[in-house]
Amino acid sequence: MDGASDQFYKALRATIEKFAATARFIGTCNYINKVPDPIQSRFACINFDFVSKEEEKEVMKEFAKRSFLIFQKSEIKITTEALGEFIKRNFPDMRSIVNKIQTFVVQGVTEISVEDVKKLNYSYRDVFEIITKTSDPHENYKFLMTNYNSKVDDVLAALASELPDYIKDNHPQKAGKIPQIIITVANHQAQRVHVIDPCVTMLSAVYSCQNIFNS
Repeated sequence: MDGASDQFYKALRATIEKFAATARFIGTCNYINKVPDPIQSRFACINFDFVSKEEEKEVMKEFAKRSFLIFQKSEIKITTEALGEFIKRNFPDMRSIVNKIQTFVVQGVTEISVEDVKKLNYSYRDVFEIITKTSDPHENYKFLMTNYNSKVDDVLAALASELPDYIKDNHPQKAGKIPQIIITVANHQAQRVHVIDPCVTMLSAVYSCQNIFNS
């Protein structure tokens, strides 16, 4: 439900009020702060975050067991250390874990070490490579609009959560740029809800990070 248009929320609010006596509505979201307060007030909001560190550790163990079974079924060998690193980098997003294992299968990967996790783990590696290389701006524009115009929020989230590790692993000499990149990404995330076309925010964030990295 997060990230929908104002028209959608207005229509949803009217629909909920019309059928409240005869129907129940269930909504899910990743970023509840993007759901307007008038909509939230019509739901009983349930937070699925962990209530304690103990619960988080227990769930992480189960994630590791489940992921190991998927690796086995996919005929991919992975060391205990690599599995721990893989889970640490992707927890608690099981969908991301499954998607990345699927990517390993498509790439023909048969064995994974800790170093492989660091190299192969990034969901938006191609976006990060645009940022860390000086290449044709217009070609980058076409690539981003073609492949990521419907994944603006995911790209912005990855710039904050994965790009710092990508820089640390692949360009450690540029680690000093990370704080400025994070500040820039945060500003763009804040602007996201105020622009007509969200893709503009994504493009601006990528180009700004590129300028910072290569400055």
